[in-house]
Amino acid sequence: MLPQLIMYLRAESERRLDRLMQDSLYTAVNRFQGLSRFENPAFLDGLRLATQASGSMLAPITSGLFDIGRNAITLVSLLAALAVLSPLMAGLVALAAIPALVARISLEKRRMMMIAGQSTSIRRQLFYSSMITDVQAAKEVRLFGLGGFLKDRMFGELATVQAGERRLDRREALTQSLLATLSAAVSGVGLIWAVYAAVDGRLPLGDVTAFAAAVAGTQGALISVVENVANARQALSLFGYHEQVTSLPDDLPPPRRPTEGPAATLPALRRGIELRDVWFRYGESHPRVLRGVDLTIPHGTSVALVGLNGTGINGSVVVSSLPHVADALATILISGGTTSPSSVTVSTL
Repeated sequence: MLPQLIMYLRAESERRLDRLMQDSLYTAVNRFQGLSRFENPAFLDGLRLATQASGSMLAPITSGLFDIGRNAITLVSLLAALAVLSPLMAGLVALAAIPALVARISLEKRRMMMIAGQSTSIRRQLFYSSMITDVQAAKEVRLFGLGGFLKDRMFGELATVQAGERRLDRREALTQSLLATLSAAVSGVGLIWAVYAAVDGRLPLGDVTAFAAAVAGTQGALISVVENVANARQALSLFGYHEQVTSLPDDLPPPRRPTEGPAATLPALRRGIELRDVWFRYGESHPRVLRGVDLTIPHGTSVALVGLNGTGINGSVVVSSLPHVADALATILISGGTTSPSSVTVSTL
């Protein structure tokens, strides 16, 4: 019953850790008052990677530490037994693990770099794939005949992702083949030495079998330790994306609102809302899509804005220029009175 109990406790710890990680991530994201980060593809890619820092993905640095400890104890025991038979071979087997460790960590580093580098393509591929399950999208796809276009886009992004995976898989296959060759060479040299030592009488015949078993067991334990360390490094990389998002400060200062006097509350909306000289851009490195725009929304009326994507006419851009959610420069008049964007919130409108 002990193995089953351990498996249950490990799964339960992963579930609790998953809840903790998701709670901290959602709390941090909901703390952001602005929208500019959600219009930044780089932030969205990092956020997507941060959501993968779940309990199961972080297992190598939580419950996986017990696996590392168990494999390390096994490795030390087998190396000690091997050193009794041949200190030289024990040293050779231990040294052979260094290239394996370096290569495995390098592969995991390349894998995380590939995932981060292809995050945009993965995000687009998932978006195009979701078009076949979204009811509203299905209507528009059939209305405008976009099925073939979206399929080509999806397969284009999928080809980019798979090309990166294929390059990494080839490198991994080559690396693993070289490491297997090195391991076989060390085992072969050790077995030849053991046979010659037995023929010369320097090693009992029964110790040849013990020597071969010790070498095989030591190499197996070394491989397990290397795998544990590499998986722990990958988990730490995902945890780093989680920490990067949760440690971000609020992207906007708190509203500055007077606590006393007539300016403490906004006047009732009677004449309407007027925007003068509105400037907006999606990021510091992007050009301004709104330049000196004037807009009047009379009280009791609705205004529709029509234009191309990315030109700043969508509701989030215009509305965000009111409660200072985005990086907008404007003069805002409510019922004829000038107010500062930092004193306006969505609830007051």
